[in-house]
Amino acid sequence: MTTLAPPGPAAPARRRFRRRRWLAGVALLAVLLVGLYLGPSAYMADTLTRPHRQPVTTNPRAYGLRVEDVAFPSRVDHLTLRGWLLTLPGAPPARDARLIVVLHGKDGVRDDPSIGLTPLASALAHAGYEVLLFDLRGHGESEGDRFSLGWYERRDLQGALDWAQARGYARIGVYGFSMGAATAILTAAEDRRIAAVAEDSGYADLDQILAAQIPLRSGLPGLYTPGVILMTRLMYGADAAKIRPDLAMAALRDRPVLILHGAADTYVPAANAERLWAARYGPDGDPGRVYLHIFPGAGHVKSFKTDPDAYLAVVLHFWQTALP
Repeated sequence: MTTLAPPGPAAPARRRFRRRRWLAGVALLAVLLVGLYLGPSAYMADTLTRPHRQPVTTNPRAYGLRVEDVAFPSRVDHLTLRGWLLTLPGAPPARDARLIVVLHGKDGVRDDPSIGLTPLASALAHAGYEVLLFDLRGHGESEGDRFSLGWYERRDLQGALDWAQARGYARIGVYGFSMGAATAILTAAEDRRIAAVAEDSGYADLDQILAAQIPLRSGLPGLYTPGVILMTRLMYGADAAKIRPDLAMAALRDRPVLILHGAADTYVPAANAERLWAARYGPDGDPGRVYLHIFPGAGHVKSFKTDPDAYLAVVLHFWQTALP
């Protein structure tokens, strides 16, 4: 009769070794997968938050305007922002004037010719307003090397408001385009020094825009989009999920708002304008003074260039009633 001896201590040791090796392999695979996901996500977060600076190329004096070069710091991080104060020769002192602050979009500049900002600012000045055009952080002649699609740009606009307040302006409106439009709405919701807002081609919810644009601009599959957004927040502190101009609209119910958009906008579809307009309604169903105008055939921030006469008629009427 053969008797089998119980297994010696080597068998459990081998099993523990195999288990540890298996766990190490799984951990290594997990690290590789995370690296393959977060690595490209971090690279694209770095790439996509770097603006492409454009030079200032126009001279507002050619439009019969008086031009004052101005500079002021952004709030919190104190970046030096540069721009122009445009007025008519012989304009009244600032304490009697109405100021409109104009904000360009991503990769733009204070005189952005693709929008027509200088002739548009000239029309506002000739209608009796003083106009502040300045370069947002990382753009034109202003300091900074990142943009955040409205998150940190609020600091830039608040710096402009501080400058305007110090100059004696008491009636201030803000007029923003695309990223500048989102910045205007978000800041106005927090700062009551802004008496009225006009916005052109603004987005209602940044997350939805990024879901469409990040794959197009990065070449990465859509599954990387949450990773790019996450790494942007971790690396630079800009939280795209909180850039919700549609939610901010409720805080503007007692102030006039003009919403402008091009019907042929494929970058920020016109449905965003309708969402902003609808978001203005409160529990009582009264949106206050909010106006929506969509221009047929116009692309992203191209409504003024597409139909300047109709565009100016809408814009000047709004400012004459919103900032009399």
